[in-house]
Amino acid sequence: MDEIIKSLKYGRCNENFCPKKLNDKDKVIYKSILNIIRNTKSINRNNLYNWYKNELELVVSFQKLIKDYPSYNYHPIFGLKDHSQLSLIEDSGFDTFRIYIKYINGKYRMMINLDHLIKIEKTHKNLILHLKEHLNMPRPYQLLLYYPDIKLKVESSISASTGSAPSGHCFSGLMIGYLIYVSQKEFFDNNPYELNRLICISLDLGYHRNMNGIHFVYDNFVSYITFKEIIHIYKYDNNNNFLDGIKKVLDKLFEAYINK
Repeated sequence: MDEIIKSLKYGRCNENFCPKKLNDKDKVIYKSILNIIRNTKSINRNNLYNWYKNELELVVSFQKLIKDYPSYNYHPIFGLKDHSQLSLIEDSGFDTFRIYIKYINGKYRMMINLDHLIKIEKTHKNLILHLKEHLNMPRPYQLLLYYPDIKLKVESSISASTGSAPSGHCFSGLMIGYLIYVSQKEFFDNNPYELNRLICISLDLGYHRNMNGIHFVYDNFVSYITFKEIIHIYKYDNNNNFLDGIKKVLDKLFEAYINK
């Protein structure tokens, strides 16, 4: 079974999802990420079937959370929505961020230009596609044929045609949330309640893909290390409260993939 899983090609390349030549900085990041993956526990290549079985069971555990309300006060922003409903407005347009920025611009009289920040985030899309092509990892639902005992509910998605790792949505959540933070760093540093809410929204974008059976948690791990490498190589502000907040959560979540 291991050989079957290894031999398959996952995802498809088309005009929207086909990687182009990497620039010099992205080449450095690309090599660094592959090196990090090689030097972590990462994937158990000696027993791939059991490794994916554990990953699928982890996704099932995430699905038990999908009807729980988000951990931040979502009422004044999104209305009465649970995680399942919120995930529906994130599939292609990142509308949770749009709704949140509209709310925060109105309440605090700010002028955060989300479209500009999304354009910056999209400049890193090509690197994500290169990693997807190289890692060639399946989506959870693509493996269910081999694990008949695992009951996984899979939501439809118009943006799940590429390989699974890294998760583009998880990366976008982290990167867009980070850019929102640095665009109004003083405000968020002086408003810890809104900073926590921004962090929760940023993390949920990745979590929802796990809850919907579209990504493994490992995919989010690769997104996280990609995000950190981009922050470092592109010389963004790499010492701030937003990064500290997500690090506290994600380092614990991903410790199973990291060598001690």
